[in-house]
Amino acid sequence: MSILSSVTRAAARKLFPEIELSPAVSFAPMQRIDRGEFSSSVALELARLTKQRAEHIAERLIAEIRSEVPVTLRCDSGYVVSIDTPRDLVVSEVSPDTETALKDLALARCSEAFRTVRCILPDCTEPVYARLRLVARVMQQVFLTVMYENGCDVFIDPLPARQVRSQREVVELFRSAVSYVIENEGERRLNVSDDHTLPSSPRASVWTTHHYHERLPQALRVALSVARKGGSIDLRMPMDAWLLSRDRVLSGLLERSSLESVLRGLDSEEAWLRFLFHAGSTVFSGDYDPGVALFDEFASPLYSVRLLVERYRRFAGYFPLPVKAEQVARVLQTMSFERRLALRGLGMPTYTARAIALGEMAEWSAALEDFASRAHAFINSPRIRVCLEEGQISGEVGEIVASLGFGLSSILWFVTEGPCVDR
Repeated sequence: MSILSSVTRAAARKLFPEIELSPAVSFAPMQRIDRGEFSSSVALELARLTKQRAEHIAERLIAEIRSEVPVTLRCDSGYVVSIDTPRDLVVSEVSPDTETALKDLALARCSEAFRTVRCILPDCTEPVYARLRLVARVMQQVFLTVMYENGCDVFIDPLPARQVRSQREVVELFRSAVSYVIENEGERRLNVSDDHTLPSSPRASVWTTHHYHERLPQALRVALSVARKGGSIDLRMPMDAWLLSRDRVLSGLLERSSLESVLRGLDSEEAWLRFLFHAGSTVFSGDYDPGVALFDEFASPLYSVRLLVERYRRFAGYFPLPVKAEQVARVLQTMSFERRLALRGLGMPTYTARAIALGEMAEWSAALEDFASRAHAFINSPRIRVCLEEGQISGEVGEIVASLGFGLSSILWFVTEGPCVDR
């Protein structure tokens, strides 16, 4: 367990000895690094259990933590946030791989059952493109779960339940769900079966939209709320600003006829995967053009990261993939140069584990896209290109290259096709 999480749990036990915290409150790398580097929801969980204000609890926790470790903390909307984290604490936060991060969350799947991901698919009260983007985000979680846990039980209501075990089956289910949405554009449906909604295995992720959730029968909403508060499900409803277009200029591009022409151009498993990551990307719907996936490979974060792996392997003989956490710890010193890129790379195992276990796909998508963008910019920098070409991978450059290689190592399992020998 990390130093920050250990000290925070000790502070919480001191202040609230009667409460047992969940593993999900451990410190994790933030989605918005400009607002802080690591954060914990410990105060929010304690506030929910004690009926006290999260901000007040956070300030009490911060005072206790500061007395134990030299770290700058602040409260942000109830979260305890670490800023300019010292090097030793950063190293302690790094999970060696995604599997270990999953175990630390105490949410790794049981050996006899796969993890469950469920989607309550909206009807015609949501635009077709919004339904497709929701399905894409759901299937991204399924894809990661299959890559790291070898299988996933998937319920996309009203489609039949499926168990998927391979990349090919993920693509097949994604295509089936997309086809259903297109073919049933005008359906009205609120008769969601409990079998498709409430979990049959520990800690399921349940997805829908805010608008459709409000239209569901009250008994079902209550059941979902009880399951969420009881910790058996994570209820995920993407932000409307991400999901729904507010820009009339793009309305034509997002209509069914335009979407169908794009989908007809997806002629291979690879093309569908690229579209899956494009549709589930963090691009706001007001700026989202489905068609660019056909002619602009970089529109898909999956393509961008795969290209990054190729570029890294051309120069980084000093830190060949896979790069281990202990290699990074040995060279990580100042963290004064390209700190955000280093933090993204170091945090990738944790981002990925929380996406699988908790459905934190928005955080994972933002981290992955920012990581790839910053890494390509780093490699393209004239100064860095000279260093890489001349093999001068030491000092601050070595820190970043090692962090970059570590981040890539943690996602090689899905970036490469099939089982990865570098894993």
